[in-house]
Amino acid sequence: MSTRSRIGVIRGEKIESVYCHFDGYPTGVGATLAAHWMDPEKVDALIGLGDLSALGEEIGEAHDFDTHTGSYVDGEYVIGEHSGKWCLAYGRDRGEDRTEAGTHTIDAWPDSGQEWEYLYEPIGHTWQCRERAWNGPAQAFEGIQLWIAREQKRIDEYLASHPA
Repeated sequence: MSTRSRIGVIRGEKIESVYCHFDGYPTGVGATLAAHWMDPEKVDALIGLGDLSALGEEIGEAHDFDTHTGSYVDGEYVIGEHSGKWCLAYGRDRGEDRTEAGTHTIDAWPDSGQEWEYLYEPIGHTWQCRERAWNGPAQAFEGIQLWIAREQKRIDEYLASHPA
């Protein structure tokens, strides 16, 4: 399973966004964006990379898509050296076509089956987030730190009610 998301940046009256397949929830992609992707130039490079399998702390360099997270070596699983550090991109790292960012309005995000949408405002250097409504109108965007705190509270409550 994966938690899909779209990551976008405001470009005047439009949004330019990319798909991200894994860890799209606020304590995953949201926390990574808030911790490592605040600089407008860095965000521009991220959007320029195109659709992602996984968001990392930095763009990184082209590398093997299939061993990014890890692989088996002599029967033992070895974690990939770039896992969590570098972005894993469908175009750059797997050679797929049509992975470029899409341009749309705030109310017409492409439907990639995403559960979360992230929006960067380059003038104020801020990230906002919203949960994608499946059966109804889209929610309003709110500050990313608020969503991270809400998600962490849900996790903490779950763990408290399900002791190991």
